[in-house]
Parts: sequence; C-alpha cells; structure tokens
Amino acid sequence: MTEPSAAVPTFGADAPHDTHPFRVAIYDPEEEASLTEEFLAWKDPGGGAILAFMRSGADPGRQIQAAARLLYDALVDTDGLQIEYVPPGQDEVDPETGDPLPVDPRLADITQWSSRRRFSYYSDSSRYRVPSDVIVDVADWLTREAFQGRPTARPSRSSRGPKSTGRGSGGRSSSKA
Repeated sequence: MTEPSAAVPTFGADAPHDTHPFRVAIYDPEEEASLTEEFLAWKDPGGGAILAFMRSGADPGRQIQAAARLLYDALVDTDGLQIEYVPPGQDEVDPETGDPLPVDPRLADITQWSSRRRFSYYSDSSRYRVPSDVIVDVADWLTREAFQGRPTARPSRSSRGPKSTGRGSGGRSSSKA
C-alpha cells in the first residue's frame, strides 16, 4: 500500500455509509395472509447495480434481472447472520460418535438473519410470494433514494465557458474591409 499524498486526491474517505429501513408485504399462501417484513438497505449501494437498473428500460426480463441485482447489492448483510454463513461442522459428524454435529441455532431463527439473507429466502421460496413488480418498485425507490439531494446531470457543454456571440469563428468577423 502506498502512503497517502496531499497531491493525490482520495475519494470516499469521508463518504457516509448510511442505511435506511423499508418494509415489504410478503404473501403466504398456506396462511392465506400477508406478513410484513422490515429490511435494511444501504442508501447508496454503488453505481454498477443502479446503472444496470436504470438502463434496463421497459423490457420486463431485463428490468427484473437488474432489480434483483440492485436489491442484492443494496440489502445490508451485516445486520444478522450473513447470507454466505455456513456454520462450522454443518453436514459433518462427530468423529467419536458418528452423530451429526449440532447446527447453529441462529439458522432456525429467521429474525437472526441479515436483511439480505431474509429477503433472498422469501423471494426464492416456493412457499412465499414476492411479486416481481414489488421487487421492481423497491429497486426504483432505492435508485431515487440514492440520488436524493444530488445533481442528476452535469451541465451541458453549452452552459460552460463564455457565451457565443453568434457570429461564428470565435467572434471574429469574416468580412473583409
């Protein structure tokens, strides 16, 4: 790693890493009722997933694919048992007894799971229903929130620099005297 230099700008050093909660109604056909779950998302999940969602256009297939990626990137994975967590000893047996090693009890309690792990569970489940339009709505909301308070476009070329005189050739007259 190189030593920081005052002559070289550092971006992101003071960037806020804020989160905000949101809720989703998830339908449970077995209970014939919806349950409302609260999730936590990064206010700015990063540009790649946001740009992919914004560029997905009206094609429903591209839109849901981009929305799913955006949600995966935006959902916080540090507020509980992370999505990639596999407890030590899972699918292993005690070498002395041959009995299965005990499973981490947090795996049985969905309230102990991270927002990313819980949302993935509900949206990928064959039991619960999270309609694709809900996923797109959440992605749209996350995109708007990420740009809250920021300029949405750079100034156009015509708004930079001195105004044109309208005479062409940088303001020089082309007539000969």
